[in-house]
Amino acid sequence: MTTARTIRYLLVGALVLPAFAGGARAAGPTFTVNPASGPAGSSYEAAASGPGNTCPSPSDVVIVAFVDAGGVETESQPIPVREDGSWQATLTVPGNATPGAADLEAGCHATAAADEPNLLYGPATFHVTG
Repeated sequence: MTTARTIRYLLVGALVLPAFAGGARAAGPTFTVNPASGPAGSSYEAAASGPGNTCPSPSDVVIVAFVDAGGVETESQPIPVREDGSWQATLTVPGNATPGAADLEAGCHATAAADEPNLLYGPATFHVTG
């Protein structure tokens, strides 16, 4: 995600999370990553489906950001959403990804250019092997 998108996500999270009683976090939407590890340049599948995990509109697109252990962020191309709001894409670990734990962030957007997501998924982890 671009720095602007990341800052907006952090600000939204800071404003929304305290609203839950007692500071408890409600289970939010999630997406899967398979496999969860591999070398730079390898492929992985990112997907979301099922109740609570689909985009609000089939006209949305999903952007997945791969943030490697060195903090370098790479955004995916827009991923189309199916009629039921689910989505799936085969993505590539950036060729220059720093080995170690990488964070993957995903969000549903009304358009590929929209900074604000309609739905923000909880982060996933991918381990870049040496």
